[in-house]
Amino acid sequence: MTKSEEAKRLAAEQLRYKKPALMDMDYGLMIDKLIEIQDDCIDIHDMVEDDEKLLAALDGDEEEAFEFKLAFSDIEGDCEKLIDAVSEHSSYRDPDEVEQEYNDCTVALVGDIYDIVGYDSYEEDYYQLTSYDREFAQEEAGKRLMRKTKAEMLNIIGFNMRLFLGYYELKQRYEHLKATIEIVKGSNQSLIDQLREIEAAYEKANEISDGFKYTWYNEVKAYNRLLEKVPDRFWVE
Repeated sequence: MTKSEEAKRLAAEQLRYKKPALMDMDYGLMIDKLIEIQDDCIDIHDMVEDDEKLLAALDGDEEEAFEFKLAFSDIEGDCEKLIDAVSEHSSYRDPDEVEQEYNDCTVALVGDIYDIVGYDSYEEDYYQLTSYDREFAQEEAGKRLMRKTKAEMLNIIGFNMRLFLGYYELKQRYEHLKATIEIVKGSNQSLIDQLREIEAAYEKANEISDGFKYTWYNEVKAYNRLLEKVPDRFWVE
């Protein structure tokens, strides 16, 4: 590394406090987590709506299935509301500005009880700040907010703190259900894989036996064996 590059690196490191965010709760991670939660909800929505399939995934535990269904429904709805709110708020706005406002609000108002990271423009990544730099980071975030008018400050702080609290509470509930969600997703994926195997076997048997005219063909027998393995509760009219 040349002296010039080393100087740039050191300068960027010393200025990390100027673009702070809460560790594990910054805007980018929040959006990623909301998308993850939404994807999980999409993956198992239909299965959760089907009482028999949900009960089967949870080994017949009716109480757990009932509680999970209620909790999942709340998470699914609240996640959709948060994503809609973010989408509406950020429409036709500079994404960097939206992100900066959220990070400034959270760092300035609750940064004293959370670890803070700062953006390193040389490394193009966030790094945890020292206790010494934390105070400067909070001051920097507060200064940017105070450059706004009072009305703007109230709107920005009001929206972003509602977003922060809503996301924090949703994330806690999601993590509490995560283990069960993985069980249901795994059960759902197992069913999907089974149906794909049956579909492939059907196509092969249909072609080989000329529309199932010759039922003694091995391909037809293999297809029928797969059908026999499907539990009655998975058949739909």
